[in-house]
Amino acid sequence: MRALLPILSITLAIDAFAADDKTPQATTPASSAATTPSEKDAGSDKLETVVVTAQKRNESVQKVPIPITVLGGDKVRESGISSASQVGSYVPNFSVERNNGHGLPRWNLRGLYTGDPTGTTVSPIGVYYDDIYISNVTAANRPLFDLERVEIARGPQGTLWGKNSTAGALNFISKKPTFNPDGYLKVDVGSYNRRKYEAAIGGALVDNHLAARLSLYDESLDGFGRNTYNGGSERGELNDQAIRLQVLAAISDDLDALVSVHHREYKTEGVLARATRFGTRPNGSDQFGYVGPTNGNASLNISGKAPKVIQEGVSARLNWQLGNLELVSISAFDDYRSGARGETDSDGGPYDLARSWAGIQRSKQASQELRLSSPREDRWNWLLGLHYFYEDAAQTGATASLVNPYTATAFDRSGWEQTTRSYALFGSNTFNFTDKLSVTAGLRWSSETKDIDLQRRGGVAPVVFGNTSRWWEFESVTSPLQVTAQQNQKKTWQDFSWDITPEYQIDDNLRVYLRYARGFLSGGFNGGATNQGAVGLVDPEYLTDYEIGLKSEWLDGRLNINANAFYYDYKDIQTNIQYVYNNRYVSRRTNGGQGKVWGAELEIAAIPLDNLRVNLALAKLHTEYTDYVSGTTDYTGDEFGRSPEYSAILGANYRIPVRGGADTIVLDTNWNWRSSQWLSADHTDSFYRDDSRLLGQASLSYWVDRGDLKITVYADNVTDEKYKSNASPGGYQTRNISYAEPRTFGLSVTKQLF
Repeated sequence: MRALLPILSITLAIDAFAADDKTPQATTPASSAATTPSEKDAGSDKLETVVVTAQKRNESVQKVPIPITVLGGDKVRESGISSASQVGSYVPNFSVERNNGHGLPRWNLRGLYTGDPTGTTVSPIGVYYDDIYISNVTAANRPLFDLERVEIARGPQGTLWGKNSTAGALNFISKKPTFNPDGYLKVDVGSYNRRKYEAAIGGALVDNHLAARLSLYDESLDGFGRNTYNGGSERGELNDQAIRLQVLAAISDDLDALVSVHHREYKTEGVLARATRFGTRPNGSDQFGYVGPTNGNASLNISGKAPKVIQEGVSARLNWQLGNLELVSISAFDDYRSGARGETDSDGGPYDLARSWAGIQRSKQASQELRLSSPREDRWNWLLGLHYFYEDAAQTGATASLVNPYTATAFDRSGWEQTTRSYALFGSNTFNFTDKLSVTAGLRWSSETKDIDLQRRGGVAPVVFGNTSRWWEFESVTSPLQVTAQQNQKKTWQDFSWDITPEYQIDDNLRVYLRYARGFLSGGFNGGATNQGAVGLVDPEYLTDYEIGLKSEWLDGRLNINANAFYYDYKDIQTNIQYVYNNRYVSRRTNGGQGKVWGAELEIAAIPLDNLRVNLALAKLHTEYTDYVSGTTDYTGDEFGRSPEYSAILGANYRIPVRGGADTIVLDTNWNWRSSQWLSADHTDSFYRDDSRLLGQASLSYWVDRGDLKITVYADNVTDEKYKSNASPGGYQTRNISYAEPRTFGLSVTKQLF
């Protein structure tokens, strides 16, 4: 993939990208958030208007009656945000923990999250790229580059979005081709041998008719941890390369088509973050008598081989103006696969006693959406649509205890294949009763069918291996194997979701709204079943949202204040149970009773002084299981995992003009604080609790010739806060902690090509 980067150094004929002043432009929303001004507005004394498509129409974010946060593409690029999991630092009541680079993220929005590693069920947070839903949680954590903006909508989004999402929706929107030349090149180097390259180039291919944009990304990074078992070698090396090509065709004055093709290759050697495995015996040892280090630098993957992840896809979007109506069609296909076997020395010590095989995971999905809408300015405006989704997903894996003096030999191999088909009809209406009072009402009917073929086979201890070098294969085990779990089942779920939102405009700068919304997350199967008793269905979960909010602008456009308060009635909660089976940590999906969530959020964006922009977000969150008993454990009254009660975000951007305003010095910082939280539903041991933490980012930039060239030095996790990204029970009488990324420094240079 790196061989593609020199493409950008080839001299292109300027005429090929030249555009006449009267050339029509592709309709693209504003590229920056109210809290993060774009370069074009650097000298403005007002907060810019930000256009979003959270309700499938172009409209100001301040006029959308739902809580939504927007990050502009400039902010994403200049802040060094590399992957989708990093946007949580800018959104109230939203957090994302990760301990394996750009791999499986643990999204949490207003207390709702999933940690299911099997992929047989989906996240309550819908993740979209250019309005295309991505089902596979790991596939959703793509690198972020050359973006127009990121929209994060909080609360159930079950009416207009492609899949029901009880927690909210994230939409990552690429920068689209235009008929004017445009492009940039960015080089970034930093701590732990980080090397990152971004580039994009675009413009007209055929005047007035055809335009294209090519975007490239390449990142490599050494791991943050060290393998103390073999002399301190680095673990967790990351390599991530991606390419995206978009072609825009202006077929007529009323019809345009956008075709996008993307490809990505990603690999990380073991756990990227710092990790520690604690023995639970009285003397601190594990089952094998080994006492490991406690400084957070132990790798759990001393002899492993990490699989390469390959993602690719194609989409086509048609926008057709039919008189006063607009028809939008979005067709997409995405393919995700881990192409090689991933082995892990799972006993966590210096001896090769037990191994795990991560298996081959794949997910092929196809979707089609059609939307027909009337003009937004009509007194009665409406939108109707249909959505179809298909996915074929599969995963395999194995674990084994090899010949050793401590434990009996064992072998266990699992695999499943699941197909999903869903259909949805949806519509939304807004009626303006007066100039001040309007009501929006939406309804969606969804039908989803899942079909699973699951089998788990294990050996009866002691297992005899005829070939320990090929232990993961059935043929390597010469002793008898038996089926321990099996499921071949098909199930269909159908239901309605809706929202009703009255909005009242008190004056030109102040609007209040109420929101009553119901969402549901479809059911599924337990891909982590370890025995026949754990085989079964995971029922749908249901959430009813009662919300009140306001959006306002003050001081002649220098101050925006948005606030909301919400209450969730949460039923049949889908949750994860973590436990040890045959000396190994496993997690399975199940329903966790009933619960309630309530909270409030305040977002402020301001320009208190010329060239100084400040954003502040404060959030309160209360989560509680009102009725949840699992086995002999009663969780009733406990809070949800990964749900801090209080959180705050403070950011500032200050620009100092120099050389008569031709150049600019830019100081930028963002601080995120959250109170302590439990990392799971288990509240019996402080091991599974993380203390309060304050994370800071800071950068100093010099912009030459109004941003044509930018040189930036930056620091992430400024105070070098050491906090837990995950804590879980482990096999062989151990417990595991993964710590998040340490403090890092870097230098980046960005050059505008046109």
